[in-house]
Amino acid sequence: MPDKSRGKGQRNALQNNHRIINETIEGLSLRSVARRVGVSHTAPYNHFADKQELLAAISTVGHEKLYQKLLISFEESKHSSLMSSLKLLGHILNLHLLIRACLN
Repeated sequence: MPDKSRGKGQRNALQNNHRIINETIEGLSLRSVARRVGVSHTAPYNHFADKQELLAAISTVGHEKLYQKLLISFEESKHSSLMSSLKLLGHILNLHLLIRACLN
């Protein structure tokens, strides 16, 4: 018998993922990033003017990775069904929209 509570929890997390990410982004600071990576609290300012610039850089890296995965997936989808390709494209579009929503 499937674990229905786990399924419900997963659905709730996925439905609220944009809110969770936004809360994480709101609490993010260059100081907290410095603490996490083990550098002085002023070190991130050598690379980023502010939190928005850091988020833009993170977004750029994320979009580049997404693009590479898209290329690989489309290459692999040449050997699969149209429905599988459309589902994959839907997932990629959702990820892209989530990243854009987090930056607005």
